[in-house]
Amino acid sequence: MNKGQVHPIYLLITILFLLSSCGQQAVITLPPDEPTATPEEAEPGDPPEEASEPADPGLGDLLIAGTTMKWYDDGYLVFVPQGEVTLGDNEYENNPVHNVLLEDFWIYMFKVTNGQYRQCVATGACTPPASELPYPDLEDPAIKDQPVIGVTWEQADTYCKWMKGRLPTEAEWEKTARGPQANTYPWGEDDPDCDLLNYGDCENPAISMVYEYPEGRSFYQAFDLAGNTFEWVFDLYEDDYISQLPDEIPAGPPNGTERSVRGSSYISGEELIPSAQLFYLEPDKYRTDLGFRCVIGEGQPESFGSPCVQTVFVPGVPAPWQPGPPPGESQLPVFFEGSCFVDIGTSHTMYCANQSLQQGGLDLSIAALGSDDVYVNSWTSNTGGVCIDGTDPLGCFGPEGASITFEICATCTPAIELELSKLYCDSGYTLSDTNPPTCVYDGGPPVQGETCPAGFVYDQVNDICVKVVVLSEECPDGYEFNSDSQCCEATFADPAPDPDTPSGSYLTCPLGYGNVTLTSGWIVPGQDYAICQYLVFSTEVVNCIARTFNVGQCETPRCANPSSYTDKASCEAALCKWGQPAVGGPFKCVQP
Repeated sequence: MNKGQVHPIYLLITILFLLSSCGQQAVITLPPDEPTATPEEAEPGDPPEEASEPADPGLGDLLIAGTTMKWYDDGYLVFVPQGEVTLGDNEYENNPVHNVLLEDFWIYMFKVTNGQYRQCVATGACTPPASELPYPDLEDPAIKDQPVIGVTWEQADTYCKWMKGRLPTEAEWEKTARGPQANTYPWGEDDPDCDLLNYGDCENPAISMVYEYPEGRSFYQAFDLAGNTFEWVFDLYEDDYISQLPDEIPAGPPNGTERSVRGSSYISGEELIPSAQLFYLEPDKYRTDLGFRCVIGEGQPESFGSPCVQTVFVPGVPAPWQPGPPPGESQLPVFFEGSCFVDIGTSHTMYCANQSLQQGGLDLSIAALGSDDVYVNSWTSNTGGVCIDGTDPLGCFGPEGASITFEICATCTPAIELELSKLYCDSGYTLSDTNPPTCVYDGGPPVQGETCPAGFVYDQVNDICVKVVVLSEECPDGYEFNSDSQCCEATFADPAPDPDTPSGSYLTCPLGYGNVTLTSGWIVPGQDYAICQYLVFSTEVVNCIARTFNVGQCETPRCANPSSYTDKASCEAALCKWGQPAVGGPFKCVQP
């Protein structure tokens, strides 16, 4: 996190009101001042299909700049209308000012996330991203809503095709970022700052959730087009291609060896933030700060059949990007949570750290049953004890026997009391009476007062969902069309740690939601089920205890082999006694 460690949850609340390679890091390159020798050329690939038919005239009032539509990977699309747009900036030789005409298109509101890409990998349609350090674990639920990284151009292209889309062209990406007025930045002309984007001038640079910077969204309501991660786009790269363009719909140069890259990242300086800048990278490379987003066809794109099953929502807010109370309600839902308890345990080892200095040592290990996180919050000592923070186990030292007091804390998230919470499904789905419940496709027409499924947009005037897409009997890889129920049914297995735990194959949670632990008479307490809790309403309970331990003692030093010392100095240095054992006898070294 950058902006003074603001929690993503509060940023999500803000959105509710704002919106109705391999091995070393591959280098994203600025174009050279002069063209370099051209190596073997890459295949250009199939250019994106151009829109051939306008949207249904009945949708004209709904398909405006920034209209939002849910998609089949639980992502959201925003609408970018057709029209001529000014792109480029004469400050950049490889992207001078030029005008192009673009047709309607839908583009992902957010970069593709780890959670979305994980689903594609589970179906077998996508290959896993880079997993060697420092790349994250795709299975980690804590990074579900961060942009996926460690993917090559081909992996990004494959994902978009899996969702019946493609990577955006440079022109589409830049229009989405700069808007109809050709803004310098997605948000306008104000200088970059850490309230607008996640970039290199912010504290503690790290990848952020894709929805954390609502104030930096573009005219078309797309997030994260500056900062966080760079983005692959469709085009091959040539230094002087754009300068030769006529006023036409561009699909990129026909030849080249690199693929174009747009945007900036969490480690970019301010000079790299302007949206007109164009970079490039070898298509088989990947980076820790390079992701992508997709474009989905024209105004009325072809789509898949409806999913047979969806997750239910608890407590019922339909989506993070649709503000206000649930359908048919006058206020936000009451959130019923049970209590949570953690059992904090400690173990410690005391030892002599330094015999000659009489210093003791202590190693402290901690654990907590039922906790999301356990940590030593603080330690104090009035007797000279010192601990080395960040060690595991925690290592402490001090004068032998010194006491150190620790404050040990653990967090837990209260379980939802399902019987007290109201469950919701999108329009066209019915809440099942199974345990746990799910949303089952019923094929019915849109109903007033319900949230819209993938491929539909909300008509606020008539309070109903209106179909935008051209429905088909086609399903994404990993799904199969069920002719009886007229929907797409998952055919892949998503590994679960417990065979009794429901599969997450197609019960996924959209952005801003997470799977929750439920309490109910018919489930095993503490078990995770595919029911999505709106993260804004989740609370975290912190439990702390105080424990005092002592560092180890050292044994009292003893004289050893006194007869081996023949002079007073060496005898006394060995903690022995130099003296006369008998009156009149010779001096010798003896035990004290």
